[in-house]
Formats: sequence, structure tokens, C-alpha cells
Amino acid sequence: MSALYRRLHGSYPETFTPTNTVTISGTPDSVAQGVAFTIKITDSANQSASQSYTVSILLEPDTLTFSPSSSSFAPQLIGTPSGAQDVAVTNTGTSDLVIGNIAITGTNAADFGQHNTCGSSIGAARNCTISVTLTPNLPGPRSASITITDNTLGSPHSVSLNGTGLTSGSNATLSATSMAFGNQILDTTSQAQSVTLSNYGARTLSISSIVASTNFGETTTCNSTLASGASCIVNVTFNPTNTGSLNGTLSVADSAADSPQIVSLSGTGAAARCGGKGDECYSGRPCCSGLACVPDGNRAHCEP
Repeated sequence: MSALYRRLHGSYPETFTPTNTVTISGTPDSVAQGVAFTIKITDSANQSASQSYTVSILLEPDTLTFSPSSSSFAPQLIGTPSGAQDVAVTNTGTSDLVIGNIAITGTNAADFGQHNTCGSSIGAARNCTISVTLTPNLPGPRSASITITDNTLGSPHSVSLNGTGLTSGSNATLSATSMAFGNQILDTTSQAQSVTLSNYGARTLSISSIVASTNFGETTTCNSTLASGASCIVNVTFNPTNTGSLNGTLSVADSAADSPQIVSLSGTGAAARCGGKGDECYSGRPCCSGLACVPDGNRAHCEP
């Protein structure tokens, strides 16, 4: 009112003391920055004045907490629901927290289910419960998240979910189905590449052989058996005996229904670059013309 009077009359009369106030209130339903609006006042003499304002709508402080902050399930048979695990959701703030949505999201979202007591809001210093189950659709690691959309600064919030699906018998799962080694000089050995063999079965896996074909080699940490939920490593190398494109396989024979498991191997054998004077020489690297490979202790060098 005081701003209006100054606009209309320039100054207050000595006998006038402005006492009127106007309160504008509301409940915003979305975040916004610098929203402009205008207040216009018209008096009984049809005189009016306007004043422009801006307002920003900010999220509430992050007051949502979870206990536990993640959930891990024991290995579970495919198609069989696990027991429920509860996640307590607490509003640590002093005002109601508005819940927009609670959903399971992520890579294996279809393998997890949830129901909750949270409703559309959580009161100040109150909590609710989300109960989660795992029903794996496939063998192997399963992962997803509980995602909560709300009106606080940290939204959306998430709780990670993890578990493992098991077949009823033994299982053999390789972490890769192919390995490419690129160019490798004849009669030299590449750096090893690793593949993991895992048993995502309820029964122990029996391993009868792990074999790499010609031009490739393997070493392994695997024994003759692999327990349920366990894994071991197979290291594969490339040692070409011919030039050009070379292909092979790593074959794992075991007690799983789909034995043998096969990894496709590929690489290219490259002719050796000849060694110059003083260069080291060996089976895969001869000396250049006019030079001889001269032993020097445990090594040999190209010399005239």
C-alpha cells in the first residue's frame, strides 16, 4: 500500500500512516527459477498502480535416508522368488516429503519386485518401508536399483540391488566368447588375455579339460571341480608359427548341459623385423644380412 500511495501522491500526508498489508501464498508443484509476476492495486477512485516481482521455487533440502543403503541377495534358483528384504526410508526433515514415484530400474529390473508403505508423502521425522524380492530370470549376476523420485534436492534417490541366478544343475559360463590378439611376430608369445569361468549352478561343476588349439596357449587357475557360485581364470596367449590370419579355439569340457564351452580365438602372424648391429636376436628375430647372432651370456646380439 505504501508503494501505491507514493506512486499516486508523491509523498505521505502527515496524518496518513500506511498499515495495510497483502499476503500472497500458495503451494508450488514444480521447481522454477526467476518466475516473473505483477501485483496491481486499484482504489475506489479507479486509480491503480502495479509492481513487478520475481520468485524462484527451490527443492527442499535432501532429507531422505535409507537403511540399508544397498541390498544383496543370496544366490537364488531361476524362477524362484527370494524372501523379502526391507529398506527403511526415513524423512529426517521438519516438513512433509512428497513422493513422486518408487520404481525398480536398471539392467535386470525385471528380476526384482517391490511393494512399499510409503504412499504419496512421508511426514517429518517419519519413515516407511520398501520390501524387495529377487526372482532371477537367467543364471549369473543380477543387478538393479530402487529409484525414488521426490521433492528434495537429492532426487532421484537410489538403492542398489544385487543377486545371482542359479540353474538347478551345474553351470559353466565364460566371461567372453571371443578373443582377438592382433599382430604378433612369428615364434614370439603375446601378452595373456584372461577369461573367467563361473559356475552359476546349484551343483558342483566337473571340469575334464581346458584346451587351446594350435598357435595359442593357455594356463589356468581352474581345478577339476568348481563349486556352486565359484569362478576361476583361464589365461590365453598367441604364439604364431605362420604368417597371416590365424584362428583357433579355447575349449572347456565339463559336466554342464551345454558342454563344451567355446571361445573363438584370432590373431595375425607377422614376419620378424631383422636385427641390426647390436640388436638382440632370437628364434623369432634373425639378424639382418651381413650380421651374425653372437651369444652374449644368456642373450645374443647381432654383430658383423
